[in-house]
Amino acid sequence: MARKSIIAGLVAAFALTAASAAAQDDDYIFDRNRPDGFGPPGVSGHFTVDAGEILWSFTYSRDDMLGNRDGTNPLFQQDVLDLFTVAPISLLTQTLNLELRLGITDAFTLAVSAPYIFRDDLNETETAVFGAFTEDVGDLKVNTLWNLLDPGPHILTLGMGVSIPTGEIDERGPTATRSRAQLPFNMQTGSGSWDLLPSLSFMTQNEVGTFGGQVSATFRLNDNDRNYRLGNRFDMTTWVSYNVNDWIAVSARVVYEEWGSVTGIDPDTDGLEDPRANPFATGGVRTQLPFGFTLHIREGVLRGHRFSVEYLTPIHEDLNGPQLQADNTILLGWQVAF
Repeated sequence: MARKSIIAGLVAAFALTAASAAAQDDDYIFDRNRPDGFGPPGVSGHFTVDAGEILWSFTYSRDDMLGNRDGTNPLFQQDVLDLFTVAPISLLTQTLNLELRLGITDAFTLAVSAPYIFRDDLNETETAVFGAFTEDVGDLKVNTLWNLLDPGPHILTLGMGVSIPTGEIDERGPTATRSRAQLPFNMQTGSGSWDLLPSLSFMTQNEVGTFGGQVSATFRLNDNDRNYRLGNRFDMTTWVSYNVNDWIAVSARVVYEEWGSVTGIDPDTDGLEDPRANPFATGGVRTQLPFGFTLHIREGVLRGHRFSVEYLTPIHEDLNGPQLQADNTILLGWQVAF
């Protein structure tokens, strides 16, 4: 019931955004040369660029996970150790993501993004504490973006892309019984599968701010070389940005995430020993409230550069557990167009 209520609320917010846009003056032209001209740094693939324009975007994210949860109930470490040999304590994921967006025509844009991922975890058994660290490239994403509306106060963008399995699925490190062995799902930097990435984004702008919303999905198309497949994902977000002045905008969002369970199992891990390697302890839903601000440089040598910060905190999680729960996320973004 809670999950349906959250989805219904986000759909309603998206619909209200579109309804408010319909009431605007169609003579107004959406202006990207404002602090609120782009979405917050946690939103990607939500607009095209002009023909011949090149947009560089760099994002740093830090995701902290701390403690375990089963369903909506937090668990003590001993609760997990009563079922498994290993109880996860924490996981820190840091991602550096570089995106290049090229305007082929005024209505069609090609976007390519490449992440580099660092993962650092801590786990315990009844007698010891151990951790592992991995770093490698993630999956390369190639996306096409189509502007479905003529120039005006509204932007409607259809995205269709593919994720190429360039990330690592053979990361090794310390486990409960070995000093170097195959690590579980959440310590890998890639999916190992080709993924389809559809999305639909909407933004509308007036003299004081911008409203936006996006629905997106990740569909896994095949099992990877280790005989498992990550679950499909569904994401929905809606946001509002308000211009404090010509340089600064503040923003608030609601984010809903749903990801399916892993199918199959890595033959070199033990899901009975470690919940992180158990497909039944994967999948879940999460709702978060991000807040942020954007600084748009208007003068000087950095004119046209845009710097953004966003902080995300979870307000609801329902996880197939035991599974690590979200603590907080920090996003830093930089964008510049030529």
